[in-house]
Amino acid sequence: MLMSATMPKFLRDHFLNLLESKSLVIAGELMERASNEWAYLDTDLDGIREKVLEEISAGKKVALIVNDVETAKKEYKYYSKKEFEVLCLHSEFTMADRQEKESRLTSKEGNPYELVISTQVIEVSLDVSFDVMFSECAPIDSLVQRAGRCNRHGLISFGRFYVFNPSDTAVKYVYRKQKDILDRTVEVLKNNYGRLTEKQIMTMVEEAYEGFNLYNEDYKLGTEIIRDIEQRYNFFDVNIFQEDENLATRKFDVVKVPVIPADEYMETVEELFENKNYKMISLYEIPVSISKFKKYIRRLEISNKYNLPIFKIRYNSEYGIDYEEDDSNTHYSF
Repeated sequence: MLMSATMPKFLRDHFLNLLESKSLVIAGELMERASNEWAYLDTDLDGIREKVLEEISAGKKVALIVNDVETAKKEYKYYSKKEFEVLCLHSEFTMADRQEKESRLTSKEGNPYELVISTQVIEVSLDVSFDVMFSECAPIDSLVQRAGRCNRHGLISFGRFYVFNPSDTAVKYVYRKQKDILDRTVEVLKNNYGRLTEKQIMTMVEEAYEGFNLYNEDYKLGTEIIRDIEQRYNFFDVNIFQEDENLATRKFDVVKVPVIPADEYMETVEELFENKNYKMISLYEIPVSISKFKKYIRRLEISNKYNLPIFKIRYNSEYGIDYEEDDSNTHYSF
């Protein structure tokens, strides 16, 4: 069984054909529900800061969702200087730190933070609810997933879901292959606002993806990469120092390399290894993109007798890795 709140017709048809099924169930009783008020703000991150602060001052639980890790770090550093509780959440934390953050965020006592700054990682799995959400523009299906964390539990009459302009980084690197969908999303959002029902939102998804060809060159490339990996590699054991350069280039935006900060965790992971507690070592690994690994981290390897991926990197549990320099070409991790 496949379930989704954001499945346009081309995907429904694809899976029905793939599964040789004719059974499609739509939760019609929920389609007239309207949980949030949607609005498009024709401004950038700097332009929404005053409005974010106003909502926090009014006692609202606020989320700010951006499209890349480095922007999330930058916004955390800005808002963490204010006098309220802020959480930064993205993919570049150790599993131990991320689990702790998510545990606090979803505790039975409720979300303890006035502001949560996150990347796309908040779109799935987390059972958390905000009164107000500010989201950098992304393809419409991603926005719907994000909006699912706004007034998620229906405890207020309606939440507010604001979308603002995508950054140059998002357009050039994060969604460069989906620029047409991104442009259509902006157009659709500008024409649809207010308290939108689930039915209206689904119509917006269909409009943004009208005429989209699923079986394009990216689809073909993806299936080729999968076959290549299945035939030649154990996907999770690809050696970043030795792997085939052609395959590495094709997986450049997808595969993450695990790294362990030496200063914080070298003694811990070596002790775990000595005690043969290998599974726990992954709690102290940080997944980084191949591009960041090659540019900033690879040369900082710390040799160790266990051949663990330990590197002399600066790591902060509040916002993640501090890189040596700021280069927008590397800002497409989530």
